[in-house]
Amino acid sequence: MERMNLFQDNNKSQITFYFAECMEFPDYGEYKEFPTLAQAISLFEKCPGTLLNAVKCVGFILHDDSIYDDVKQPLMTSKHVLKDDINYISHYANTTLVQEAIKEAECYLRSKENSKPKVTTGMFDNCDPLPAEMRKNFKFTDEEIRYLSGVGEMFKNDKSVNFEIMEGPMPPAPIQDENRFICFRVEGKEYSLRIVSKEEMQRVKEEVNKNSKYTYDWFKEESGDHNWVLYNTDMYEISNYEGNRYLHYIELNGLPPVVPINATSCKYMFGNCCNMEELDLKHFNTENIITMKCMFFQCSKISKLDLNRFNTAKVTNMIRMFYKCCNLKELDLSSFSTGNVIHMIHMFAGCESLKALDLNSFNTENVKSLHGMFSNCYSLKELNLSSFNTENVTDMYGMFSGCYSLEELNLSSFKTERVTDMGYLFAGCESLKVPDISSFNTENVDDMHYMFADCCSLEELNLSRLNTANVIDMSHMFYKCSKLLSLDVSNFNTEKVTTMGCMFAECKLLEQLDLTSFDTSIVVGMSSMFEDCISLKKLDLSSFNTVSVGNMHSMFSGCNNLEQLDLSSFNTINVMYMDNMFRECSKLKYLDLSSFNTGDVVYMFSMFEGCISLESINFSSFVTTKVKTMEAMFKDCKSLVMLDLSNFKTDRLEDMSEMFSGCSKLTVLNLNNFSTSKANYDSNVFQGCNALTTVRVGNRFSTDLERMLKKNIEGIKIIQCAALKRIKSRSFPEDYNIN
Repeated sequence: MERMNLFQDNNKSQITFYFAECMEFPDYGEYKEFPTLAQAISLFEKCPGTLLNAVKCVGFILHDDSIYDDVKQPLMTSKHVLKDDINYISHYANTTLVQEAIKEAECYLRSKENSKPKVTTGMFDNCDPLPAEMRKNFKFTDEEIRYLSGVGEMFKNDKSVNFEIMEGPMPPAPIQDENRFICFRVEGKEYSLRIVSKEEMQRVKEEVNKNSKYTYDWFKEESGDHNWVLYNTDMYEISNYEGNRYLHYIELNGLPPVVPINATSCKYMFGNCCNMEELDLKHFNTENIITMKCMFFQCSKISKLDLNRFNTAKVTNMIRMFYKCCNLKELDLSSFSTGNVIHMIHMFAGCESLKALDLNSFNTENVKSLHGMFSNCYSLKELNLSSFNTENVTDMYGMFSGCYSLEELNLSSFKTERVTDMGYLFAGCESLKVPDISSFNTENVDDMHYMFADCCSLEELNLSRLNTANVIDMSHMFYKCSKLLSLDVSNFNTEKVTTMGCMFAECKLLEQLDLTSFDTSIVVGMSSMFEDCISLKKLDLSSFNTVSVGNMHSMFSGCNNLEQLDLSSFNTINVMYMDNMFRECSKLKYLDLSSFNTGDVVYMFSMFEGCISLESINFSSFVTTKVKTMEAMFKDCKSLVMLDLSNFKTDRLEDMSEMFSGCSKLTVLNLNNFSTSKANYDSNVFQGCNALTTVRVGNRFSTDLERMLKKNIEGIKIIQCAALKRIKSRSFPEDYNIN
């Protein structure tokens, strides 16, 4: 960067010029100052201007005693003299040196334009007439013919433009240039302005409204390029959703939608048009649109959309584009260019009636998120994604969740090295039998919760290549995989996993599970981990480290074929929830829980309910000082003969309803340390305890409950204990406490 030294008379204003490769940030790229405009223009012409996202310019620096002394002011770019910007500052407008520089720059650009071999004096002047073939096929007005002839001339040498004979004229999509200059037509009349001055915008709006049969107004986009947009107020209205303002098509207004002038965003444009059954988009030119987020959001009555003429080359955002278009049955996206799209989150989510989707033309090389892309596409039976390039994708959460009808899915071409989230990936794919995930690289995945949940037709699953070294959440991972006959997870690295709740719940045909390699040292949640695994006969959990676990709610509930369970390695010092833990483990005969530390447990309701074969339980280490509820704790333990709960201290107990109900073989019950003063109880506490002969209670046992028991002995059946003969009371030791 080169700056010139200027020696001047302090009493006389002077002007110098500069060339900058970047107009917005002159110090970025090449910069040089000159004493004359011609010298600055000379370097301007020579410099190719290759800086990314930069516009080269010539500017001036006024040297006087004003507040604008030594301020860099852009003067011209390759196309325009920035006269309006400069004269907006009154000091420049009244300075002769500046005005002379403007005239000199204008003269230079005019001479440059005149040196071209062909001169265009107006946007559509000097253009060849429209071919007779097109005149014959279509009934165009003279104005439309003039317009189309101009377009053809302007682009006939441009190989990137594909001219096809269409059903009608596609209107232009005027957009501002880098200097915010725009030229457009409304109903055959041309307008132009530089969108920098509110006064100028107001002037043009008034002129448009004067000449048009519709009313137009300005709106500042809050998405896309945040342009000022001129829109037809009979076609669009300003709406607000979750604090974001956007232009919304007025439903059933009778006007075929046209993209507003200078628009780059279609966000929510047709969203929630719930009464619209069809939409004519033949005149909707999307060539400048950047975001199509929620464009057709919840258009719940539309059954078909013709998007063949959509130009999506500039679109980066397709989030929820067709979200909950629940009646949409056909969708041809073969014309879509998606090379710049970054987000496809929930793109087709909730398209319940869509039976087929051809995405072979999709270019997904820049896509980062496929989160919920096809979720709840209930009717999709097949999906060919062999063309998908997923090397930049980081999020696949719920991508296929709820695709109930999807029978097969080949994802062998998927590259998943960068993916971090696979939660709910196949959840609810009820018809899926064998998903091909052999190519999956999951080394960076940290979330696999609900990954295969509700895949109730899944018969086999090859997980040998799954790398789980960074996974934190495995909760519900195989939940309700009810036809899975075997599952090899011996290669799983679980050292970072914190939750395994419902991980294998309702895997009803699994007969064995090898979890000896599992590292559970930081797992916090194991609730319902094996719930309703009704075919499991044995389970080796000797390697389990449960020191961090706080929740064991329903952990083995419903494992009604489990014959033995060795939990001697369990450390339960931090567990608060043990409710339903062994509920309906109907073949368990013995439980040694002597290693259990239950000092923090609050909930024990239904803990052993329905363990009909259980003959003995070792509670020797149980501490129950914090337990609030023991409702139905031993309900229907039909094989228990004796229960020694003398170490149970229950001063905080709030509910013991049905606690021993259905213990039909129970003869002796020791409740010496039971305090029932706060507990809810009724006649169901001992209901069905027909063999009970002895109940030992202390002086903290409710006198009302004692009285009811005594009355029952005398024949008043307040609590139904048919064989009850005696109640042995005892006093508590003086040093008894509940800490």
